[in-house]
Amino acid sequence: MSAFWRKKKKEETKQEDKKNGKKLVLSSSEKTQGKTGDKKTGKKKESVVIPEEKASLVNKILQKPLISEAVMRAQELGKYTFMVDRKASKKEIALAVEAMYKVTVEKVNIMNYKGKSKFFRGKKGRTNAYKKAIVTLKKGEEIKLFS
Repeated sequence: MSAFWRKKKKEETKQEDKKNGKKLVLSSSEKTQGKTGDKKTGKKKESVVIPEEKASLVNKILQKPLISEAVMRAQELGKYTFMVDRKASKKEIALAVEAMYKVTVEKVNIMNYKGKSKFFRGKKGRTNAYKKAIVTLKKGEEIKLFS
């Protein structure tokens, strides 16, 4: 997708959000720093705001929960593992989990997996690259994945 279409799409979503007036604020205010911050005023800004109409963005960020023996043992400690969008940041992942499962996220660890070269029946191929996130919840909270 070219930069022109991305910019146009971004402008259209901003206009839709203004028309609807409804927004789901998923993050707390943070003081901005560095290049992204306003140096003169030091104003606080919302890090991520997802409109209610764009709830499918949460489903795009969290692709699926990963299930294995090691993951099941970690769930007893309050750590849940998800396959997530490769462009998602830690903050976006935390906010998506909080919005989808109504829990409090303490910490997010992410791992990027590169695709590996494989041979199958004499032909060279490649496995998919993906990003894995381990989300630690506040003590006493849990996600029911199998209900």
